[in-house]
Amino acid sequence: TMSSTQPTTIITEEAIKSVLPPTLYRLTEALPKTELDVIIREARACEDALEKEIELLEREIGIDQQSKKRKLNDDGNDNDTANSNNNSPEQLVEPAIAIPLLPTPYQPGGGAINYLEDVQQILGTDFSPPDRYFTVSALLGRLRIPLKLPATTSAAAAASAAAASSGTTVPKSKKEELEAEKKAKQLRLSFEKQQALLTLDQNEIYHQEHTETTTLLALWKRISSHRTSAVFRKPVNPLEAPGYQERILFPIDLSLIRKMIVCR
Repeated sequence: TMSSTQPTTIITEEAIKSVLPPTLYRLTEALPKTELDVIIREARACEDALEKEIELLEREIGIDQQSKKRKLNDDGNDNDTANSNNNSPEQLVEPAIAIPLLPTPYQPGGGAINYLEDVQQILGTDFSPPDRYFTVSALLGRLRIPLKLPATTSAAAAASAAAASSGTTVPKSKKEELEAEKKAKQLRLSFEKQQALLTLDQNEIYHQEHTETTTLLALWKRISSHRTSAVFRKPVNPLEAPGYQERILFPIDLSLIRKMIVCR
């Protein structure tokens, strides 16, 4: 078959890491300094909110500075272990918030507090602090597909580790082989796409200024008729994207680009 005759290109984690810095630079190079400042400020605020929620969860399960420095009693037994046998676990209460409603602290403009202060609310929602920040979630969404390795299930990983330790190979079914080939192909295509974009940025034609209106309109028509361009053809509706106008100081869409070309 064709799959058996063509060599399989394996994209390693080191290769992906080598593409990550220039890809991040490409995504942010054309952004105005004001928007870069917003990205940095929101990233720091998001990281601070995540650390606060992690601290709350760790405190709830007993991970703190005192529990990390456990003291042994005279018998050599762990005091925490002895006490845990006498104390029954606290009964979990149903979360107070309604899922999938976005909690108020996670909503853009929801107030000064950008994290949940209650453990039950943290456990009861599918959202997290990054959902409050458009720039953080958008950047993570752009990088999620092209820059991640295909995840392996814990069962498959355990079987592979057991086979490696015993020196034997675990036979794969035809369906598993086809699925693995499909994932490897998707990863390779995404990786090659990022490499092509980085190479394109070094081409002089990419930076050349086109003054001919007819040529620009023809290019605009090709972009506007693309199957994935529908969301970019009109301005963003503030009702559908709360907080968008506060973050994007100079919003632009394909209709505005066409007006700018015609008015040259």
